[in-house]
Amino acid sequence: MEAISDKELEAKSQVLVIGPYSTGKTTFIRYLLGRDFNNMNIGPEPTTDSFTVLVHGDEDRSVAGNSFTRITSLPYSGLLQFGTGFLRRLTASISPSPFLEHITLVDTPGALTGEAHQHRRSYSFPVVARWFADRSDLIVLIFDAHKLDISDELRDVMEGLVEHQDKVRIVLNKADQIERAHLMRVYGALMWTMGTIFPNPEVVRVYVGSFWDRPLKYTAHARLFERDQTALLGELAALPKESATRKMDAIMARVKRLKAHVCVLGHIRAQAYKDELLEDLGGVFEEVRLKHGLHEADLPDVAKFGAVLRALDVADLPALRPATLQQLDDVVDVEFPRVSAAT
Repeated sequence: MEAISDKELEAKSQVLVIGPYSTGKTTFIRYLLGRDFNNMNIGPEPTTDSFTVLVHGDEDRSVAGNSFTRITSLPYSGLLQFGTGFLRRLTASISPSPFLEHITLVDTPGALTGEAHQHRRSYSFPVVARWFADRSDLIVLIFDAHKLDISDELRDVMEGLVEHQDKVRIVLNKADQIERAHLMRVYGALMWTMGTIFPNPEVVRVYVGSFWDRPLKYTAHARLFERDQTALLGELAALPKESATRKMDAIMARVKRLKAHVCVLGHIRAQAYKDELLEDLGGVFEEVRLKHGLHEADLPDVAKFGAVLRALDVADLPALRPATLQQLDDVVDVEFPRVSAAT
């Protein structure tokens, strides 16, 4: 769990746009901006092999990733950890679009099919996407209603978004290009696929429409398209007002996970029999959860935790101190309500 920097807390709302290539991601962003932007490439084949962060500025210009991540007034220095291979595929597009005055957009490479992504990428797309997702207020997954395609790479990315399901929105784009009956089948297939990835796919909001300025080809669902486009634009417009609350919720979730982690480590240190505990680590977690009134979702991943624990000396683990638990409880029960009342 990476630290949250002051710049990240002070940052504008951020929207991450993800999807297969040629689904209209870049066109969707152009639709939101109401204008073209630097590094905008639109085509039927993979045209965007870079992450593009769209930020507000007085004039259209581009900034290379290596320079962009070193601008101290922006919250992107954490991207330096992904190395030169990624930074060469990162660009900032400065635009005077009014939409960007309060919201930052992140355009991503189109997810590739087959094994192409294993050889073409000089970085881990799912890992970088997760970094942006952790810091985004909304994650928009765009699919082409005309050719629903979820590649292995895209599935890997989406599986990394499971804990952010509340922030995920799905756009079924180019929906006017197919007839009514076909659209219903595509929608059903999309929801079935979401059910294999997200634990509660029925709560993921789906917007159906064609996010461009062209006339509709099939108009049977014109009212639905108009309603969903208005609803999505309204949700985006509300993000800046809700950003502070989202960030506070994210920090509170971290505090609760930290408390769970501290309780588990303290329990294991007190037992001093690591090998026996590793045999039933799930049982240990449940014992700690019941003892301290923890939520199951706040506990560490059993497999990952066990793999790290095997390499550690139990004597080096921190002891569980009541004062530490009290401090963490005070953050949740006292400090957060106080801050919330003041905002």
